[in-house]
Amino acid sequence: MKPLIYLAGPIDGGGTRAANLVLALDYAEYILEIGGIPYSPQLNGIFWNAFSPKPRDVWLQMDFDMILHCDALVRMPGESEGADRELNFAIYNGIQCFNSSIERYRMALVNWIKEYNESHAKS
Repeated sequence: MKPLIYLAGPIDGGGTRAANLVLALDYAEYILEIGGIPYSPQLNGIFWNAFSPKPRDVWLQMDFDMILHCDALVRMPGESEGADRELNFAIYNGIQCFNSSIERYRMALVNWIKEYNESHAKS
């Protein structure tokens, strides 16, 4: 069983929405490549919200609920009050967190996913 990793980052803040979606896609692809299962609220919600808009509070509550199902959270770069709240929520709930603004996070994430996958491998 591979780890489910939540991507916390800007949707509208910290740049353009298009740039933030590309950033989320890049992170999701990287996590998939190194053996994790990415969950991106940016990518998950963009089409849903386009056809059935929800208030920000509804999205944030769904995000908090999803974080509780995740094994880790990666805080992507960019200003975002919501992503900061998600990070604090994950820390408070004892979920492994990685801050992508720290250059060495990638190696720590790679090692953590490797150890997780080894310890959860089906015999």
